[in-house]
Amino acid sequence: PASMIGKEDGATPWARSWICRAAPRRPCAMRCKCYKPRSKREVFGLAALRHEGVVQAKLRHDNIVRFLGGCVQPDNLCVLMEWCPTSLYQMLQSAEAPLPLRRLLQLAREIALGIFYLHSCKPPVLHLDLKSANVLLDTNGRAKVCDFGLAHFKQESAGVMTSRMGSPLWTAPEVLKGEARDEKADTYSYGVLLYEVMSRTVPYSGRDQCELVVGVITKLLPRPELTADQAAPWPPRLPELMLRCYAEEPADRPDFAGVLDELDRLGEEAAVVARDVRVV
Repeated sequence: PASMIGKEDGATPWARSWICRAAPRRPCAMRCKCYKPRSKREVFGLAALRHEGVVQAKLRHDNIVRFLGGCVQPDNLCVLMEWCPTSLYQMLQSAEAPLPLRRLLQLAREIALGIFYLHSCKPPVLHLDLKSANVLLDTNGRAKVCDFGLAHFKQESAGVMTSRMGSPLWTAPEVLKGEARDEKADTYSYGVLLYEVMSRTVPYSGRDQCELVVGVITKLLPRPELTADQAAPWPPRLPELMLRCYAEEPADRPDFAGVLDELDRLGEEAAVVARDVRVV
């Protein structure tokens, strides 16, 4: 039997994250949203959580937060997931210096592997809300993509059409415009996430969200770019990959097979540099 060992408040009055222990050495986290809907917005939240459970139950990968079970009763809806003690966002905000290159590449590769797996499913799964807050780190520091409330199954030979979108700061222009979107929408979000990891800042900080949406749609707002100081610790090809990922046109963005190939090349170069330093 599970025993409750703590509680973490969620972002809304009806959302809670409970930490329980199913066995002495197997902690897990349970997201509980237990309430009677009081508004259309809360009814939508109930449907979104149910949808998240349906999507996540089909997924099994080391870089995807594991779904363990859930309850679909309207007054006791919950999703049970493996326990991860922190998020990439929390780690970046608490870091006092840039991450070591090999650690950054490891995290970037693990996140890309998780999204590559989603896109390789039959049918492909589009995450559509990728950002540092939706990447959890397990007790071994492994990155795991979470939060599938906006994820969609892509139909064969067709993009996804939906009025719902993720956080505008990380959202591709075609999504903000309400157009059909495909796997390249996740590539765009991944590019913004790379900006977060390299700069340790949230993109477009301080801007009003309406101003942001209009600026991205009209192309009047430039993409976030690293300052010279922020770019200095990284090999030039890493910021270049970031810029390719959030290109304006989806066709100009790499798919995640291409992203992984580039990260592997960067990892091999970093390993060679590290060996040369040890020899010197």
